[in-house]
Amino acid sequence: SDVYKRQEEYEGLVQKGGIKQLFYPLLSGTFGSLASMFGKLALDDAFGDRAYHWFGVENQGIVIIARILLFAFMIIFNGMMMNFFIVSLKRNGATLTAVISFALNFFLTAFNSFFFLNEHISLRWIIGSLAIISGIFLISRSKRIEKAEKL
Repeated sequence: SDVYKRQEEYEGLVQKGGIKQLFYPLLSGTFGSLASMFGKLALDDAFGDRAYHWFGVENQGIVIIARILLFAFMIIFNGMMMNFFIVSLKRNGATLTAVISFALNFFLTAFNSFFFLNEHISLRWIIGSLAIISGIFLISRSKRIEKAEKL
């Protein structure tokens, strides 16, 4: 079907680019970050003010339609994130998939929030994100060590 055709096209692209292991977790993290951005915009109380400042839109009907579209994009991007995450799990295992996908998602979300939504990124948030990513890395590393010891 179309899904398998698209996967074959992506596989060809991945093999040509030489980034075979990183391609799917990078896509997963990127789409996860986009989903969170669109979800934030769709559900944000201040969206009407943002729409006015960005596009000069004051009509509440247009703002509601924009919220519905943003919510739909959030669902679509979440689906794409999960699809690429599952493909990466099958190809690369949980370790590489989780570390790369989660790390990229965290940092792209912070970047988007800071630059596009004018949100403050605190030192506490940065330290917490680094702690989570470090924890995932350490757990995955210990699993690899356990596997090596069993051999």
